[in-house]
Amino acid sequence: MGQRLYQVAFLVSAFWLSSAAFAAYKIGIYTDQPSQDKSKGLVEYLKNNPPFNKFDVEFVIYPMSTQELNCGPSNGIARLVTCDTQKVQNAAFKNGVDQAFVVSNYPAYGGSGGTIPVMTTDSGIPYSTMVHEYLHTVGFGDEYPYSSSETYIYCTQQNIRRYVNLAIIEPLASYSGDYDARNKHSNQIPWYGKILTETPIATSVLGTPFPDRELIGLFRAKTCQNSPQRITVWKPGGSINVMEKLNAGMNELEPLVDEAMDSKGLRRKNGATDIKLGEKEEVPCDETTPTKPTSGGFFEQLGNFFKSLFSKLFG
Repeated sequence: MGQRLYQVAFLVSAFWLSSAAFAAYKIGIYTDQPSQDKSKGLVEYLKNNPPFNKFDVEFVIYPMSTQELNCGPSNGIARLVTCDTQKVQNAAFKNGVDQAFVVSNYPAYGGSGGTIPVMTTDSGIPYSTMVHEYLHTVGFGDEYPYSSSETYIYCTQQNIRRYVNLAIIEPLASYSGDYDARNKHSNQIPWYGKILTETPIATSVLGTPFPDRELIGLFRAKTCQNSPQRITVWKPGGSINVMEKLNAGMNELEPLVDEAMDSKGLRRKNGATDIKLGEKEEVPCDETTPTKPTSGGFFEQLGNFFKSLFSKLFG
């Protein structure tokens, strides 16, 4: 009998652990806006737009005081609004949150990336700002041109090398062809494994020669074009995306973003697969299915589990 009780305890533990493993990824949105309107609108936006609409995510809004968040401009850049991340991280830990976001009631247009992405409640700031800032959190850099003064902060080898969508490569005067360029520069391109063999990264000069096609290659980025130093930065796509313009969408970045989110432990919804560039994304047929089981569905699973368990042990 003792051995059977041990088996029951072990299997029950395994059931609860497996249930936890399949729980939705939890994003906590911490805000000091009394009405929480910006946060509520943000949740709806994220649920219905890439990249979050492809993943099993639970969004929960938590109130936090302005004093606790302590948000304000950083590095002398008015739009770079940061907050007291330690207090937010402590709150997130207590709430069982996988990733914290901050929607600050700070009275200005702004946001920031870092371990906890931030956006303000300013009426002119679009919800896609949070996607842009979150992509910083998972390793993506800005593709819009920094001002000349900002380039001294951000356009350094050390900074650019942190990003999965940017590369500093000083091109040679000429190349004998694509093979020559690949031999010389493949290890300098973080997304090189996503470039198809039929997509050239050079002809006689460096750069994919198809700027109007939606494909992953090697294209000049505007990031450091205002730098007084000689710095040539490259990016994966030829079109404008959310890292350059907030309302531009994912475009060629989408496969890279999906991969980054996979690595963070987010689980894709049923039917959600990698986007193949050049093909139209289809909405999964189960888009309206709840991301977590209802309480009835869970207890039904639990009942079936125990029926099966006792049948095996005592039947």
